[in-house]
Order: sequence, then C-alpha cells, then structure tokens
Amino acid sequence: MLRFVLFSLDGESFGVDVRAVVEIVNPRKIRPLPDMPRYIPGVLMWRGALIPTVDMRLRLGMEPADPFQSVRQGRHPRMIIVRAGAERIALLVDHVDGIEKVERQSLTLPPMVYRGLKRDYIVALMTWHKVTSVILRPVRLLTSEELIRFERAVSAISEGAPA
Repeated sequence: MLRFVLFSLDGESFGVDVRAVVEIVNPRKIRPLPDMPRYIPGVLMWRGALIPTVDMRLRLGMEPADPFQSVRQGRHPRMIIVRAGAERIALLVDHVDGIEKVERQSLTLPPMVYRGLKRDYIVALMTWHKVTSVILRPVRLLTSEELIRFERAVSAISEGAPA
C-alpha cells in the first residue's frame, strides 16, 4: 500500500507521498523576499531554519486564493512542509483533505502534459473514490536556479544588506 497526503487547490485534488511530508501546519507569517518569482511569496521560519514558501496555486498557474471565500466554504489553508531533496519547502495549499492509502495499480503514468502541468512536476495520477488526484514531485517544484536565488536573498537579509 502507498500513502499520500491529499490537498485541494481551486477545487482540484493533488497529493504528495507521505514519506516526503515532514509536518502540516496552520499558515504562519511569511517574511517577503525581494526579487523572487510571484509563487515564492517569501520565507518561513520553521524550527530555527528559514525555508522557502511556495504558493501552490500560483506555482501551478492558478488564480490566487481568496482567503475569505475559502473559509466560507469550510476550507482552511495549510502549509505542508516537505522534503525536496536536501531542502525543506513549505507548500501553501487551500485545504488538506487527508491521507489516503492506495494500491499501486491505482496509479497511472501521466501524459507529457496534464491540465497544463509539465510531467516533470507529476509522479503519477491517482484515482480513488472516482476522483483523480495529481501526485506531485516536491523535488521538482523549485528549480536549482530558484533555490540559489532564494539562498542569496536569505543571506542578504541575514546580513542586513539589501537583497
């Protein structure tokens, strides 16, 4: 059996392998960083470390979330702290739906492009309870160039210099 943390973005279902998940937390204060892509709103202080925060709606080409509408719909945004190789990244999502156990045969390889998402981001498509979830590959959500830009910006703010 495989296990995935499933979450919602704009009414669509996504997931990550539970083994990549370090922690799920309520949204916390994000310190903005200059000169970062729009989908990296800033840095999160988590357990004494500064980690990049990725707004998953924006990363996947969706419209920004309306927090008031989410709460009215009974959805509560969360941050999923994931391992992405040696890095930790906070994924800002609309709602965590839970953890699902599925058989390997419930997974299928994605096409080269699925709903506008490049295959690089996607591990598999998972069908459960007549819902298709896109299982994402956390290590591909940020490029090495973006991580380098992030490290430079964090170094600059740590030293008190303009980033």
